[in-house]
Amino acid sequence: MRIQKNKSLTKLNTFGIRSVAEYFCEPKNDKEIVDAIDWAKRNGVSWVVLGGGSNIVCSPIVSGLVIKIPKGKTVFKKGLFVVDAGVSLDDFIATTVTKGYKGLESLSWIPGTVGGATIGNAGAYGTSIQNSISRVCVLVHGEVKWITNKACEFGYRESALKHMKCVVLRIECALEKGNKKELQEKRKNIISIRSKKFKKTLRCPGSYFKNIHIKNVLMSSLERLDKTKIIDGKIPAGYILELINAKKVSCGGMCVADFHANCIINVGGGTSDDVKNVAETLKQKVYDEYGIVLEEEVRYL
Repeated sequence: MRIQKNKSLTKLNTFGIRSVAEYFCEPKNDKEIVDAIDWAKRNGVSWVVLGGGSNIVCSPIVSGLVIKIPKGKTVFKKGLFVVDAGVSLDDFIATTVTKGYKGLESLSWIPGTVGGATIGNAGAYGTSIQNSISRVCVLVHGEVKWITNKACEFGYRESALKHMKCVVLRIECALEKGNKKELQEKRKNIISIRSKKFKKTLRCPGSYFKNIHIKNVLMSSLERLDKTKIIDGKIPAGYILELINAKKVSCGGMCVADFHANCIINVGGGTSDDVKNVAETLKQKVYDEYGIVLEEEVRYL
């Protein structure tokens, strides 16, 4: 395995932000991931894992070692899917639907990898990946081990994995049989909806902010909102951002998309500072108007 210096990350993040990794490697298997972390420790540098490059904002220079997770494979046997972390989430979902297994079709077209989706508990349309995961295989403190769904402490766009210094290697999903034709139709419809908002060529990380739990909103602010917008006890961040005219906010090469108020896009030459300026402006406007503290879905590198 080769350790590269000053590796460009521009094509490895969906924002398309110009960025360089101080050190970079692409391990091919679990052992090489262990070796990469050992190298970082021996050389006194930090390390971070990179998956599909969505849901991240890269600094101009990312210090330490960036470990690009290998794509891996999906193994299926009697309703049990064992999926490597580097597998595209949408490719995995396509496999489950093709085989006629239900549970993940609502997450179709969400960008990123299975590993990233697990760490952030990706979800859509009232369901999330946690509902389909039975176990997660992680590398932690130099040891490879399987941990239970419960031990992952999944929450809304959250998990204990996000706060552990670990690497998600693969997941195990036990899915139930469904109606293949109905699953294919549902996936097709969801892809149609999402692809109109988030085209593959769009330079963005997906939704930027998490939806807001109503328990975190002042009653005086709740009374000013359209109650029909509340879904599963949460207020869509996009709805709140619409109310403060988010689509007029921009900085440098970054701006809020005209088709979705919770989407910041790179229209050309956008930097991490531009993104942060747009995000902070939006957060301040929402707080000033409604007393709501928006929380990012993205991770800053």
